[in-house]
Amino acid sequence: MKKLVLFIALGIATLASSSAQAAIIRFIVPMDATQEVGMAGETGGAGTATLFINDATNTVTGSLVTNANVTTPLTLFHIHQGATGVNGGVVVDLFAILSGGSVTDPDLANVLANPANFYTNAHNNASPGGTIRGQMNPSQAVVVPEAGSLALLVPALGVIGTFVVRRKTA
Repeated sequence: MKKLVLFIALGIATLASSSAQAAIIRFIVPMDATQEVGMAGETGGAGTATLFINDATNTVTGSLVTNANVTTPLTLFHIHQGATGVNGGVVVDLFAILSGGSVTDPDLANVLANPANFYTNAHNNASPGGTIRGQMNPSQAVVVPEAGSLALLVPALGVIGTFVVRRKTA
């Protein structure tokens, strides 16, 4: 039994140390025209921004899906600093992620530290000031396990399973 506890503890320690190096935080941000402040977005315009932020490299990837009420092509896509109902300046230009790219920006550390003080905003020619907006908040943040952490989990569970089976048959 002591060996089983030791192997479990070692497995957990290995997973904890490998995943403590970096985390990928996913935000799913609902966006719509009614959240625009001081200007009218497109009537009925809505969408969802999905952002994956690596906290170690300050790199973001993701996507933006919009409904048919948003005129395309989009001309700009940003993270702005500003609380709900407040306009703010551009902090991170996200336009590159719309074509499958990534963006590295040290300001992403501030976004992760206080997501409620930031919002996503998409622009187009029909609404150059912003067509849809989505306020970020901490409840949208989900840590996504890294593939390396999951790869370590499978052998660890196999070792634990072997000891449990041996214990029951002995």
